[in-house]
Amino acid sequence: MKTLSKCPPLTPDDILTLRGNPVSKRIEAKRNSSATKIEEWIYYNESAKIKESYSFKDGRLISYKTNGIFV
Repeated sequence: MKTLSKCPPLTPDDILTLRGNPVSKRIEAKRNSSATKIEEWIYYNESAKIKESYSFKDGRLISYKTNGIFV
């Protein structure tokens, strides 16, 4: 698994332009209404057999992960 600790200042719109619509989205809602939600978008690349995950907070990319898919 690869994870970037410093991400470029990309927005969800930037990722949509680069990667298209994600296969799935996961939203981590906080109990406190003033807390910021974290949104994770997941993409699968069948030819490369990898799963990519982009996480956003306050409309900015905060992390990127990639995992090999074992079929």
